Amino acid sequence: ARLTAGAASFRFEHTDLVGILPVTEGTRRMGTLFVQSDLQAIYDRIRLYAGIVALVVCASGLLAYALSRRLQQRISIPILALAQMANAISTRHDYSVRAGKAGTYELDQLTGALNHMLGTVQSSEARLHVQLGHLSLLQHITRAIGDRQDLASIAQVVVTTLERSLPIQFGCIAQYDAATRVLTVTTIGAASRAYGEQLGLHQGAAIPLDENGIAACLDGQLIHESDTHRGAVPLLQRLGACDLGSVVIAPLVAERTFFGVLLAARSDRGAFTSPDCEFLK
Repeated sequence: ARLTAGAASFRFEHTDLVGILPVTEGTRRMGTLFVQSDLQAIYDRIRLYAGIVALVVCASGLLAYALSRRLQQRISIPILALAQMANAISTRHDYSVRAGKAGTYELDQLTGALNHMLGTVQSSEARLHVQLGHLSLLQHITRAIGDRQDLASIAQVVVTTLERSLPIQFGCIAQYDAATRVLTVTTIGAASRAYGEQLGLHQGAAIPLDENGIAACLDGQLIHESDTHRGAVPLLQRLGACDLGSVVIAPLVAERTFFGVLLAARSDRGAFTSPDCEFLK
């Protein structure tokens, strides 16, 4: 092709870069330099770089998705479980639910503290229900003895009500004789009579104070044995032999004078709680 004289110029033609440069010596023009470069290699490199960028973007997206799924299992799911637990507590007042461990230190600390708080609230609520039950029982006993004047009738109402409402499997009241230091069974519950015959604690039966480790009641001290099978004194051994696993012996005091004991027993070992003991005292 014939080249026209003129100033230097560069232009793109399809996949080529074309350059035209005049060749001079001083002021004399000697000719024209024509340069044509194939840009295909540059285009190929650009496409390669674009492919690499696209591949990196896709890999980053997949990695971000995988991380988000893993973080969702470790963070979002435990948080949603805590939200469901909080909803169960607020709607059903169910303080027995507990949050499981999430496998993350921070969330495990949170769930541990929340579970501890729920345990404390549950224990407090249980104690409150027990106290309300005891108050109701006391009110019932008070109403029942309101029309009775003699001590024997009052004692019978107390023991019978404890059998039915506390409840206990065996209950009796024994009166103290200071001269002989002996307790005599004066009242036994209607449901306790079968046990009373087996124990030898029928009405009129004598319970020596010192031989049976009950002397502490003289000072107003309540005696609680959570496992009668380990007892070393005759009374506890008899209770254990009759499958009465736990017993509370509460002193009866009037005007600072000890006059007897209330004996209450249950079949299970460790069946009397601290609120039960406080109520019987």
